[in-house]
Amino acid sequence: MATVLRALSACLVFVSTGAASAQAQGADARGREIYVSVIDRQGAPVTGLTTADFTVKEDGTVREVLDVKPATEPLTIAVLIDDSAAATDATSYLRDGLAAFLERMRGHAEIALITTGERPTVLTQYTTDTQVLTDKAKRLFARPNAGAYLLEALVDASRGLAKREAKRPVILAITFETGPEYSNQHYQNVLRDLQT
Repeated sequence: MATVLRALSACLVFVSTGAASAQAQGADARGREIYVSVIDRQGAPVTGLTTADFTVKEDGTVREVLDVKPATEPLTIAVLIDDSAAATDATSYLRDGLAAFLERMRGHAEIALITTGERPTVLTQYTTDTQVLTDKAKRLFARPNAGAYLLEALVDASRGLAKREAKRPVILAITFETGPEYSNQHYQNVLRDLQT
């Protein structure tokens, strides 16, 4: 199956006590989930793994792995697409790449398409309808004289995924480093929203 699906193929449940400062204050232990991929040399997923096959460290401390299970919940993916002026020369490649990605994700995820040029703009709400998503992707074009607002889009997408209570949220950002970033968000605010 797709590399993206392999990359999120197993879910580990482990005990966490939070950040080091929280540990010093005697924070309660909490269960956490992380997604991992395990593939063999040919790139095929490895199955039948147990808790003994994994080690999880948090701030240098080994945590107890409570459970290992296949990740079966569908993904909820916010695809952030840079359609600023920086994307002008890459628009056709962007459309083709998105169409291929959407086809490979068919039936495995709810996906929203959000552009980041001028301001974050939702092209499609979360849907599993690959045809609707592909039709929107085919109509992408670069906005002349527009700058990117990636940080604003990251905050919006994070908050939207939190409201949806997505079980396996993913933010995929497609951006071009040649263009300026015009967001008013401070990176610490973005990180805070991504972590919640």
